[in-house]
Formats: sequence, structure tokens, C-alpha cells
Amino acid sequence: MPILKICITVIIGAIAVMIIREHNKEYALYIGTACGIVVLYFCLGYIAEILQAVNTISTDYGIRQDIIEPVFKITATTYIAKFSSDILKDANLSSMSEKIEIFAKLYILFLTIPILSELMNFILELLG
Repeated sequence: MPILKICITVIIGAIAVMIIREHNKEYALYIGTACGIVVLYFCLGYIAEILQAVNTISTDYGIRQDIIEPVFKITATTYIAKFSSDILKDANLSSMSEKIEIFAKLYILFLTIPILSELMNFILELLG
């Protein structure tokens, strides 16, 4: 069961961070970051399967890739920004963390432009 592997990995990492933090905060940060990377590695196989399934569904139902692609980019941006932001917060760099969050929000807004454009075209097509 994959969730069990991930939870055990995170719990062991958290215990290691708590023990090492008392002696060396820098190494504790490294261990916490490494633990997060290991969890992301566990997720890669599922991400590939999800991408393949959505591509199959979009092909079967005739959904254009220029609509599907921004959704994946938005989702990826959210996860990457959250992961990076949390690492910076753990390192007591909350100001930098906030900058990543602001940029991620602006980038997501930028990525929604093709979807909004397509939505407006669809509405105009329905009305006209």
C-alpha cells in the first residue's frame, strides 16, 4: 500500500528532524527537504499514469490539448510553489516564501488566459 510507505517515510523523517534539530538546525533542514523529495519521487509514477489517462480521455472526447495543458501546468505550479514555499518557511525565510506564492498566483492567472478565451468563445457561440 503506497500511502503506508509515504506515511512511514514522513514519520521517520519527522522524527529524525526533531532529534537532529536540537544539535544542528541546518542538517535538520536538509533532512526535511530530502524527505519531501523522496515523497515526490513516490508520486512520479502516479503522475505519469494520471497524465496518460487524461490524454486518453481528452482524445476520446475530442478535447483540445491547448485546453488540457494549462490545467496540468496550473496543478504543477501549485504543488511546486507550495513545496518550495514550505521549504523556505522551514528555513525561516518567510519573505522569500511569500514572493514564490505571489509569483505562482500571477503565473496561474497567466495560464488561465487560454481557458478564459475559449470559454468566452463558447459563450458567444451559444448566444449567436
